[in-house]
Amino acid sequence: MPNENAKRPIRILHVVDDLSHRNTGVTSVVRQLSAWAAARCDWVGIYTPIGPEGPLPEDVHVFVDAPHPLARSLPYPVGHDKVLEGIVDTQGISVIHLHGLWSAPSFSGQRVARRAGIATLLTVHGQTEPWALHSQGTLKYLKKQLFWHGFLKFVLRRVTELHAITHMEQAHMSRFFSRSVSQVIPNAVDEGLTAGLAESGNAPPSRRMLFLGRLHPKKGVDLLVRAFGQAELAPDWRLAIAGPDSTPGYTAHLKELAAASGRAQSIDFLGPVLGPEKMQLLRDSWVVLVPSHSEVVGMVNLEAGIVGTPSITTFETGLSDWEEGGGILVHPRVDELRQSIERVARWSEEDRASRGLASEQLVRTRYTLSATGRRWMALYSQLHGTTLSRPRATGVEQGMI
Repeated sequence: MPNENAKRPIRILHVVDDLSHRNTGVTSVVRQLSAWAAARCDWVGIYTPIGPEGPLPEDVHVFVDAPHPLARSLPYPVGHDKVLEGIVDTQGISVIHLHGLWSAPSFSGQRVARRAGIATLLTVHGQTEPWALHSQGTLKYLKKQLFWHGFLKFVLRRVTELHAITHMEQAHMSRFFSRSVSQVIPNAVDEGLTAGLAESGNAPPSRRMLFLGRLHPKKGVDLLVRAFGQAELAPDWRLAIAGPDSTPGYTAHLKELAAASGRAQSIDFLGPVLGPEKMQLLRDSWVVLVPSHSEVVGMVNLEAGIVGTPSITTFETGLSDWEEGGGILVHPRVDELRQSIERVARWSEEDRASRGLASEQLVRTRYTLSATGRRWMALYSQLHGTTLSRPRATGVEQGMI
């Protein structure tokens, strides 16, 4: 019988445009998946123009390449090929996993892979969702249309395999790419995230409701501040908002909303919280609030669940089974959020504990890398064994853009 603990001869390079805390959900996915795969594959690395805060596991190799100056206003697809080609050649890469659609590194990664005859996998992380395409203003929509029709579609249509995180995203991607998407594997957390957390003993969780994620209109934090301000709550309830400001002026706007609500003294803006401190904050909160307009299996829900904290999230986050595990699903509207906030504030300690346990059991059964790992390894093995021809690149693929 083959040794299941033996490393497979697969050499994977993840390509992502931002591995910092500002890219919260994608960064969490890439960090955890790469660390998990490194224990099972011959070699795993990450290429990124924006590096991580804090170290990754020693067996994950990180290559940070300065972004092109034009990337400040448009993810311009030049400048990454040379470093990527060097990594592919020196490390013998057999699979390139691209993360993100509107990404110069994804463009370059696919172009380099095609020249080298290497299989590629593309995860778009919700970027073909209707909200992501159409709800961020005319200028951003026009930029995306220019980038797609001018550059991306000529290269990314050649990706070996497309990966969807949910069946809803599978439908959106199939329409966007005009191509069947057969691989559906949900986001998942590494159970090792709970290591080293302080035991709570018999102490109840604090009377704190928590939002944790990047501060961006997509995340619905403004709705949450309004809902918390309108909710009928005992005066000792607090709302903590933790995460980086990824949109200029948005945090200031949230603080103005907090002041207008009359409950500014009960709303704490914590800034970015990372690593073990983040996991401890999740564990010690009464409930986690994730009111996103659009998400594909929001990672913070899973991270909350793995430490036994229930969450309120939206139907738009892709977790259609979340109420099976003690969570609450709402639409991203102030009235529904207000009602759910009042509801969780009425939970007894026993109610909260039982819901937290149910959330943990659901995550461990369906949304850990232990649960999804065989599917990932089967997909990487399939791509590793794919032999692609090395075409003579012309036009766009030679970089003549």
